Amino acid sequence: MVTFMPKLSERKRILMNICKNNPQWKKRMLAIVLLLIVSVGIIVFTVYLLLTHRTTTFGVFIFLCVGICLSCVPLFISISLKNSSKYKCAFPYSSYANAMLVLSDNTLQYVFWRVGPHEPAAYSSKRAVYNDKDKFIYSIRKTDIKKITIENEICQITGLGTIQIPEWASEDSFVKNKNKLFSFIMAFEEKNADMIINEWRN
Repeated sequence: MVTFMPKLSERKRILMNICKNNPQWKKRMLAIVLLLIVSVGIIVFTVYLLLTHRTTTFGVFIFLCVGICLSCVPLFISISLKNSSKYKCAFPYSSYANAMLVLSDNTLQYVFWRVGPHEPAAYSSKRAVYNDKDKFIYSIRKTDIKKITIENEICQITGLGTIQIPEWASEDSFVKNKNKLFSFIMAFEEKNADMIINEWRN
């Protein structure tokens, strides 16, 4: 039996590559840049007003406070948009966290935790906590695999597999649609995982 362990740095790198290849990524990044420009523009305009209009020390303080507060609005929006972009543009792979791959003699298992856009695990945080009872397990027998394709560090499996879900999770479209086609990123500590998977398959 061979077990491939997760590597956070590889996960971050692969997910970022997926994001950059998503057409929506550039549009979202442009929106973020515009929001940052607005944020800086508010500060610059505030300073300009203070330099061109004399006021008291208290007036300067009030102006700066208002300017900083107003500039924080587009700044916080841009930060939120960037985080959501990292999740949405790499979905569904961004929703698979702490994933490991297990190859036994006759079965392939992909063990992972499904996470949402507001969970630290979605962004490969080292502070993320994983409970064993919350894990998902995709499993497929070697004889049921019709095809395995590894391209751009994404492994796609075609065949009739099953997904074991936690007690709290419902059998939604995710589970039903992944029985015949499932894919995952090759974010493992082992660098030759693709070669080992192909050798195992053959």
